[in-house]
Amino acid sequence: MSRIYNVEFKKKLVKLYIKKGYTLNNISEEYKVPIASISNWIKKYRTEYEKIINSSVNVI
Repeated sequence: MSRIYNVEFKKKLVKLYIKKGYTLNNISEEYKVPIASISNWIKKYRTEYEKIINSSVNVI
């Protein structure tokens, strides 16, 4: 049975991967989400997340 995850949850897991250095396996095991789903979310949200990070770094 497929589960539907909300956008905030997806972005939270992407942040764990990009910013905190969690592995796909760590995230998958901890949150009970398939690795393929997490990987797709990373591809989808990476650019958006990196823009947020870069814009916050440039703010004084």
